[in-house]
Parts: sequence; C-alpha cells; structure tokens
Amino acid sequence: MRSGCRVFFVILSMVFIAGFSDHRIFETPHFTVFWPGQGDRSEVERLGELLEDAYEEYLPVFQRDPAARRPVDVVVFTSTGDFCHHTGLAWWSASAMIDGTIYLQPVSVLAERKILERVAAHETALAFVYERYGEDAPAWYAEGLAMYLAGEDEAAADGLSGDRPEISRVSDIDGLLTDRTDRERNAWGYVLAYEEIAKLINEHGLSFVAREGERIFDPGDN
Repeated sequence: MRSGCRVFFVILSMVFIAGFSDHRIFETPHFTVFWPGQGDRSEVERLGELLEDAYEEYLPVFQRDPAARRPVDVVVFTSTGDFCHHTGLAWWSASAMIDGTIYLQPVSVLAERKILERVAAHETALAFVYERYGEDAPAWYAEGLAMYLAGEDEAAADGLSGDRPEISRVSDIDGLLTDRTDRERNAWGYVLAYEEIAKLINEHGLSFVAREGERIFDPGDN
C-alpha cells in the first residue's frame, strides 16, 4: 500500500472507529474490541479468548516484545450489510484489516458459518505481519502467512470448482486477492498465496519466512 493510499486508509480507519460511538468496549491484554451494545456479551468474550490464544501462539514466531505493542483495535459490525457497506467487501468476506484495525462481521454470523476460530487466528496473524512489515508486505505474503499460521490449508480450497488461474509471477496473486466481484478468483488467490508460503516454509523454515520477509518479497526476487 503506497503512501497516498495509506493516508486514505488511516483516515478511513479513524472515521470507522469514531462512527461506532454506540458500541461498547471490551478490552483484553492485547486487543480493544468495539462491539454492538445490543450484542451478546458472551460472544465478545469468546472472541477475546480466541484473539488472545492466537496472540500468544504467534508471539514467539515473530519474536516481538509484547510490552512494545499497542493493543489492536477490533470493530465488530452489527450486521453483514453494515460490514459490506463500510468495508466495500462482498458478503462472503468474513473480515478485513485496514491500517492495523480488524473489522469483523457479527460474531454470531461467523459462529454460524463455523469460521469464528480461524477468522480470529487469521486476523491476529495479519496484525503481526503488518506491524512488522507495514506497507511493504504484499498481499500474497501477508495472507499466505496468515493462512498458514491459522491452519487454513483445507478451508481455502473448499468449494473451488473452476480452473486454476495462470500466473506468471508470484505478485500476480495480489490481483486475485483484491478481486471483489469474482468469488472464485478471489478464493483461488488465497489458495495460491497459501501454496507459495508453504513452499517457502518447507524450503527455509517458518522462522525465516516470518522474520525475514523483506528477503522474500523484495520485488527484485519475484
């Protein structure tokens, strides 16, 4: 994400959070969750547990000092429609991260779709990735590593029926990941991102891939 886009998303993130004054705040050691006031508190408590579990699991992977990290903001929307309206994503998207803030569909929706656990794990991994690499992390690297850490290999390919997209270089995967109109192409983007990261981890190890990202996704190497 280049400087102009990043400024836009910083402002967008601030507007998003400011627009949720009717939300309640639920705090955990490493997350500040803004959740609908009419929601079920047990749902947000469960979400908080899942986020913290993932945080503790990934901390040694990235070797980050927990005391040096500010809490990650998490905004839970009141409905799927609100999520789509504010993020610009399709209904099939479960979550989004914009400038370090996690945005989620209603917890009840994620639970009904049986994806709450892996969504919490995935977004927590993304928080670590983008904290470490910021705008330099390409989508294929960030999403692929988050999927690997969250154990989403089987889930990514579930339901795919179309032909495997042809790509000439790894950066082409980003185009699939940002496709908001074709669900099949978008899903293939996650599959290819996962495969690329899994291949790198098999070759270099998880520690290298997570901590030496610049040596992997430098444009000159792709």
